[in-house]
Amino acid sequence: MIDNDADNLYITVTARSLNENLKIITRAGQQRYAQAIRTSGADEVVIPEYEGGLMTGRMIERFYPAHSKLQ
Repeated sequence: MIDNDADNLYITVTARSLNENLKIITRAGQQRYAQAIRTSGADEVVIPEYEGGLMTGRMIERFYPAHSKLQ
């Protein structure tokens, strides 16, 4: 995975044009680019910062379960 949304979009479009059956998993830096990359043919798009935030939230809930029930 490359840390450049434009390059990942280009690679996705190129890969999809070469093989329609290829499973493409790539990364995006921002949600708006993730949608464009999905539309261009990626099967899955990972946003590392978003995924890291979800993991952090799960850890907080695990270590401080009473706090997650306050909302």
